[in-house]
Formats: sequence, C-alpha cells, structure tokens
Amino acid sequence: MNLLITYLKSIHDRRDSWKIRHTLVDIVLLIFFARLSGAEYWEDIEDFGKCYEHNLRSVLSLENGIPSHDTMQRVFATLNPDVLINMTKIWAGILEEAHLDEGNFSTFSKRLIAIDGKTMRGNASAKQNPLHVVSAYATEAGICFGQVATKEKSNEITAIPELLDQLSLKNCMITIDAMGTQKEIAKKIIEQGGDFCLAVKENQKGLLEDIADCFTYDQESVVDYYETTEKAHGQIETRKYEVVHDTSWFRKDHPEWPHIQCLGKAICITDKDGQVTQVERYFILSTKVLADELGSYVRGHWKIESMHWLLDVVFREDANKTLNRQLAFNLNIIDKFCLSVLKNLDVGKKMSLRRKKFHLSMVFDRYLKSLL
Repeated sequence: MNLLITYLKSIHDRRDSWKIRHTLVDIVLLIFFARLSGAEYWEDIEDFGKCYEHNLRSVLSLENGIPSHDTMQRVFATLNPDVLINMTKIWAGILEEAHLDEGNFSTFSKRLIAIDGKTMRGNASAKQNPLHVVSAYATEAGICFGQVATKEKSNEITAIPELLDQLSLKNCMITIDAMGTQKEIAKKIIEQGGDFCLAVKENQKGLLEDIADCFTYDQESVVDYYETTEKAHGQIETRKYEVVHDTSWFRKDHPEWPHIQCLGKAICITDKDGQVTQVERYFILSTKVLADELGSYVRGHWKIESMHWLLDVVFREDANKTLNRQLAFNLNIIDKFCLSVLKNLDVGKKMSLRRKKFHLSMVFDRYLKSLL
C-alpha cells in the first residue's frame, strides 16, 4: 500500500491549488478503505471516515479533517480513470511478487488474461444507455490489468483494441468470447507478442461450420483428448476437450486467419436428477496446445464472469444508480480493486467476501496496518 501512496502523491492534482483543502491521496484512499469495508453511498463513506479518523491519520494527512461526501463525490467524478487503472497495475505487481515468494507458480504455460464486458445497469436512464465496461482480467492474480468504458455492448469490438493497447501481452494467452472473434483483434494480439484462444459461435458462421465438421467427420485429426468429471450443486458435470493441430487446410480456406495453429472443442455434459444436457463450444488458437491446456484456458476464462457476478453480489453494482458516467466508471475500477484485496486479506478464518467486507467494517482499525 505504501507504493500506492507514493504513486498517488506523484499525480498532478488538476484542481486550483487555492481551493484544495483535502489532498488527492486522502480522498482516493479514504474512498478505497470505505468501499472495501462496505460503504455503499457517499454519506456512508464520510461516516466511515469520521468513525475511523484517529486510525486513518496514521496513514493519511487529513489536515482539514474528513472531507465531506459532496467533496469526495465531486473530486472522484473528475479523476482521470488512468490514475485508478495504474493503481491496480501496481497492486498486480505486488501480488505477483508475493506469489513468487510463496512458490505459487502459474499452472498455465502462458499467463492467462481474460477479456469480457459487463453492463452497469444502474447507470441507465431515460436519456442515456447504461455504461458497458470491457475488462482485462489476470485470472491467477485475480485483478484487472485494464478496462475501457463504452456506451453499448456492441461497441466491444472497437473497445477491445483500445484495451489491448493498455496491456503488455508478451507470453500471455488472451481469451475472448465470440463477440471479440474478429480478425483485426487477433492480428493485434499477435503483433503485441501474445497468443489468443477465441470462442467461435454463430456470429462467425463459416468458421463455426468448418470447425464443427472437422471434429465431427475427421476424428483422425484429433491429436489429444482430456476429460474431467465433477459433482457439484446437486449435479454431475463431465467436461471433454479435444484439439486439432493440423490447421493448414483451415488457413487455406480462411486466409484472413493466417495465425491459426490449433482448433479446440469443449463439451460440457450436465446430469441433474436424470436430466442430461450437452453443450458444445469451439475455439481457434494461435498456438498448439494439449487438450488439458485448452481445458485450463476455457475454464480460466470463466473467472472474469465470476468477477462480474461478485461485483453485483458483494458491491451491488447493478443497484447503484450513479448516472455520471465517469464517476460510475471510476467506482467500477475501485470496486474491482477492492475485490482483489478482499480475496487476499487474511482474517483468520474462511468467510464469504460479503461477510469479510462486513467484518472489516467493524474492526477496520485492526487490519489497517496489514493493508499497508
């Protein structure tokens, strides 16, 4: 946390100096600590600050006391989102270093970065569409490396290249759902030194039909197979993965996809009370992988969807009626940051993130030093 404080102190404050009564460091970190402890509204954040003012003074200057909720809201609404995005990158570096020190090495041959979007429904009104945020999620570190806001879900296609420009993709595997299966996006990933695993669905009908036919009628081309069976939530789930490495025919038939080195198929069979359902999914990859690696990447991508679900469950994001788009975007970034901190915070026993947040609100003074 000391690295974050040093970084925030280096940021140029664009406010008129003669009007500044509360530093940017104090405002940003007070909002962060309060959101981490469950404060939902701006008045709650002010109340949290006043409750723990004595303890917070060991970290923050607070020369003029706790800023009012109006001041915090106004400053946070004008704060450049890049400031918060850079904070998350610093935190990601801290986590990675800690994982290396503990010997927790990656289970993936490449670092997995999942890209997906989420609509902030509470941001909608009669005059504006809800904000849609596309995030790049480092699945093992459990933190977002970058995020871009758009006005429509359909704008993901234009937002993803902008998001990729924020990232260092060398030795990374980028997973994207079918919306991002676009040849220009694939080309950009390769140019930046990364690899991709892209889902193929009906929006790429020609690709889908050719890949499905390959797995259906040419089983001899399947070079590896992997299967898992799990029992959870009252049902039995069987997952099967197959990969094809001979893709010369595919590149010949689809010259606009010159980087395809592997085709993948994932089958999920669910048996619940005797009712069996089966879902098949197909993927194109820019590097040859084994079937168990494909399974790791496909299931790893699910973690970003889990993160989006947690934003609603833990921080009630969809219930937040903030209409200012930049303010809503900044809150989205800080809440994702808080999710990562909560996951890594040791409170002595196992708790849900929602309960851990409530626990922190009652004894924040006990954990303040562990956050530094």
